[in-house]
Amino acid sequence: ELDKTIQSWPKEVQFADFETESTAGNSEIFTKTLADICKTEFGVTIDTNTEVMGFELKKKGTKDIVTALHTSNGILNIGEDTEVIVAAGSWTPKLLSTCGFFCPVYPMKGYSVAMDLPPEGSPNRPLDIDIPSRMLIDNKMYISRLGNQVRVTSVGEFSGWNTAPDPKVNKEFRIEARAHVPALAEFFDATPTRCGLRPYSADGIILLGRVENTENLSLNVGPGFNGWKICLGAADVLAATLNKDDTSHFRFDCSKLAPSNRVKSSPILSILNTITSSELLKDKYCLINSDRDPSRS
Repeated sequence: ELDKTIQSWPKEVQFADFETESTAGNSEIFTKTLADICKTEFGVTIDTNTEVMGFELKKKGTKDIVTALHTSNGILNIGEDTEVIVAAGSWTPKLLSTCGFFCPVYPMKGYSVAMDLPPEGSPNRPLDIDIPSRMLIDNKMYISRLGNQVRVTSVGEFSGWNTAPDPKVNKEFRIEARAHVPALAEFFDATPTRCGLRPYSADGIILLGRVENTENLSLNVGPGFNGWKICLGAADVLAATLNKDDTSHFRFDCSKLAPSNRVKSSPILSILNTITSSELLKDKYCLINSDRDPSRS
């Protein structure tokens, strides 16, 4: 049986795929919970409001070794036996460019409206029949039920590292998104659009492992919107490869994920990591649900 909310969509829906083993999760809650576990159970120190400005490297034979991090709160000295793992999402290429590395990861901006619903029993809570019961997908429009939150997401826009919504793209997005949740229009109109940057590697494959010709610099970046979903597994793979453990139980060749042949020490090419895609392409390109107007792209 189709979800009742589909009946109000701006098109006639006759059938749908129902994935019985699929589910949805709240990435924001997941990330905050993971951070709390790391701090309370594993003694991890997380320095917030601290920006990494660059690296200090020195030669050790034929390889580079990170000896210090320059941050907005001072210099952090790094021992030779300490691994520096860059997992800075879409900002990874900018960070690596400060020490002359080119990293083929690009920020894809996603748009979302996350509506917090009143608690159950509240007089102004929508009827259950008007609230999606599961994740619904219409082309490139995603409507997710996350407890007492309904989140509508779409768009893939390449426009540099600016996280502010583009007025034109945002207008198109909100028109399409609102049409898919008409019973929640009051909450939708009261909720601003938020944008986040998905770190997309050029070939779509995560960059995971030691940077070639370095002694203590590794990466964990590039899976796009799947980052928080696979982060625990990616950390397992990275730890195993750095510790030179047996990786046969992963049942795939972990070396295929290594940054080698993709991340290169090239001061000239690394400049490209600091230029916005719109400056390179002289335009912006995005993907958005366009069923009601085939001329959009």
